[in-house]
Amino acid sequence: MADGDEIFLTMPSTSITCPFWGQSSEVVLDDTEGEQNLITDCEVCCRPIEVRAGIVNRVVEWTHES
Repeated sequence: MADGDEIFLTMPSTSITCPFWGQSSEVVLDDTEGEQNLITDCEVCCRPIEVRAGIVNRVVEWTHES
């Protein structure tokens, strides 16, 4: 398993940092296999943050945050 990958028993989540404001917040993915794209708003500045992840055999690989 590569660094940053995780095997999960519940919904996978991670802490991300807003690239505009620097505020940390948690994002949660569903456990559907395959590529996922999530756009969430920063809790402080309300600007959109894009998160991408891939799930294969219940292993999450976080691939992108912008």
